Amino acid sequence: MKDDLRNASDQTNDHEQTVVELLSHLSDMRKAVPVNYRLKEDLKRKLMEQMQGQKQPQLTVVRQEEIKHNDQKRINRKRGLYMLGGIGTIALAAFLYVNVAQADVDLAISKSSINIPKLSTDSAVLSSDLQVAYLQADNKLHIISGFDSDIDTPIELPQQIGTYDSIAWNSTGTKLALTENSQEKGKLWILQLNKSKQKSYAPRLLLEQENRPVIDPAFDPKDEFLAYTAYKQDKPEIWVTNLRTFGKEKVADGSKASWSHNGRYLSFEQNGEVCIYDRQTGEIKEKVKGSSPSWFSSKHLTILSPDGVMLMGTMDESVKRWKKVKLPAGIEKESVKRAEWTSDGKHLLLVNSDQQGFMFTPLDLQ
Repeated sequence: MKDDLRNASDQTNDHEQTVVELLSHLSDMRKAVPVNYRLKEDLKRKLMEQMQGQKQPQLTVVRQEEIKHNDQKRINRKRGLYMLGGIGTIALAAFLYVNVAQADVDLAISKSSINIPKLSTDSAVLSSDLQVAYLQADNKLHIISGFDSDIDTPIELPQQIGTYDSIAWNSTGTKLALTENSQEKGKLWILQLNKSKQKSYAPRLLLEQENRPVIDPAFDPKDEFLAYTAYKQDKPEIWVTNLRTFGKEKVADGSKASWSHNGRYLSFEQNGEVCIYDRQTGEIKEKVKGSSPSWFSSKHLTILSPDGVMLMGTMDESVKRWKKVKLPAGIEKESVKRAEWTSDGKHLLLVNSDQQGFMFTPLDLQ
C-alpha cells in the first residue's frame, strides 16, 4: 500500500515538474518573439532603403529620358512650324509672282497716229474725242486736233500772277480744268470751249486759296464734281468740289485723283501706294504699291508698278488680282512716268521722260 502511494506521489511530482518546465519554455518563447519581430522590422527597413537607393537612379534616368524626349518633340514641332512658315512664304511669293508678274493681259493696244510735240513739262492731256491740250511757256493753251495734228490752236489764258501747270478734260471734251499757282495763291479755273474748239472760250475762277498750291484736277464722269490736290504745309490732300453748289470736302491725304466711269470709286496716290476710295461707303477698299492710277471702265483700272510695269486690276469690293498689261513694241516701259486713259476708256496716253523733256505716246484700245 505504502509503495503504491509513493509511486503515485512520484508520478505527480514528475508531472508537475514537466508542467513547470513547459511553462518556463513558453515564457522564454514569448520573450523571444518580440525580438524576432524587431529583427524582421529592421530587415524590412534595410531592404526598403536598399530598394529606394536602387530605384532613385533608375527614376532619375527615366526622368532625364522623358525630358530629352519632350525637348526633342518641342524642337521637332518648332522645325515643323518653321518649315510650314517657309513653305507658306514660298507659296505666297509664287502666288503673287503668278498672279502679278506672269498673268499678262493683252488689251489689243496699238499706237495712235496723233503726234504730240516734246514738252519741257508733263502738261499734255488727251480727250475722248482725240483732242490734245497742253501748256507751253508762252502763256498759251495749245489744242491739237486728233484728226489733224498739224493744226495747233493756241488759246490766250487769263492774265496770271503765277504759272499754269496742270490741265484736265471733262468727259465730253467741251471743258478744261486748269490750275494756276504762285507763292501767294493757288487757283483753279474752268474753261468752257465753244463747239468748234477755236479761240472762243469762257473762263471761270472756281477756287482761290491763300498759300495753298492746287494741282491735278479731275472731272467726274457726269461733270458734277471736280477732284483736285491741294497742299497744306507741303502735305498733299485730295479734295472734291461740287460744280453746282461749290461745296467742297476733303477725301483723304494724297494726290493725283482719278474717277471710275460710274463715279463710285476715286483712286489716288498716297505715300508710294495707290488707294481706291469708295464714295458710297467712305472706305478705302484697296492699297497697292504703285502710281498713276487711271480707270478705263467702272471696274477696271491700271497703275504703274514701282519698276514701271503697267498693271491692270478689276475692282470687285477689292482687287483680287493685278495683271501685267502687254504694251506695243518700241515703248520704253522703264521710263514711263504716267499712263492715263480717256474718259471713254478707248485711248491711253503714255508719258516718258529723259533729260531733255517729256515725250507723249497716244495709244488706241482696239
